[in-house]
Amino acid sequence: MRLKTSQRLSSIFDTNPDSPEGMEAELLVTLIDKFEKEHYPIALPEPITAIKEYPQTSH
Repeated sequence: MRLKTSQRLSSIFDTNPDSPEGMEAELLVTLIDKFEKEHYPIALPEPITAIKEYPQTSH
């Protein structure tokens, strides 16, 4: 199901936002975002950990 949704979104992503396909793309983006936030949440790091790791990732 997720693969079909992703493929459909890819095929209509650049359409006119006011067209039926554009409105479908907007809806799919909203639903995918909601699904990912509910099922695959990304926790923020502790502030001190983030500060210590930032210089390692900024190169």
